[in-house]
Amino acid sequence: MRPNNNPKNRRGLLDYQKRQLELSKKTANEAKKRIIQSNVEKWRSYLPEILKIALPKNLHQLTIDKIKKIQLKPPYYKQIIINASEPTKSTFVSYAIIHALLQVGQVTPSEIKTTSLLDGYNNINGMFNARKWKEYFFDPKAKVLLIEGGSKALTLLASKGEDQFWRELLEFTRNNDKLVIITYTTDEKEREKKVFIPLVTSERELNSRLIKKSAFISLTTDEEEKINNEQAKTY
Repeated sequence: MRPNNNPKNRRGLLDYQKRQLELSKKTANEAKKRIIQSNVEKWRSYLPEILKIALPKNLHQLTIDKIKKIQLKPPYYKQIIINASEPTKSTFVSYAIIHALLQVGQVTPSEIKTTSLLDGYNNINGMFNARKWKEYFFDPKAKVLLIEGGSKALTLLASKGEDQFWRELLEFTRNNDKLVIITYTTDEKEREKKVFIPLVTSERELNSRLIKKSAFISLTTDEEEKINNEQAKTY
């Protein structure tokens, strides 16, 4: 009988192959963890101290519960609009969400693009110096687009590139493969309403399209106070 037909030899070979497979999986998992940790550290190195603490564990439980109700894996049928009374609060939540995505290896720092709305409006035509901004933000490889600075007051400026920016964003994200996060600062009248519709653009029909495509995280006083307390620790 040839050795490779010996039942003991076959069992030994199978055991050896099983151990090798388990070792390979363990090595791959450890390598993945190292890459994720490196990406988190790289991302944090870009941030000011006040945003380095923008972590899920530093959010109010109500905020965490609201985030859990939102689809954070592709396809992204909804963009996220985070409403707060101050821009620093909505920004804190947005960076906490991004940190969570980095921690699970869903995105890398190079796949996260950030801009203010005003920069978007001013650079959307892509002419001359604006071309670099447009190539950076509308990167086909991007997976997360963070847009900061939305407010009713901004729409009153009637910025020249406002309409074009939002239409190009809708076209750019039509395949639902990019997560869009928009921060929005509410004014006093909006906060007085139990339900209000954020005004991200002055063009009514376009605003309606954007709102229908959005999921909302509206921060309460308690949720904002939690962020205040965390931010105070960095001062």
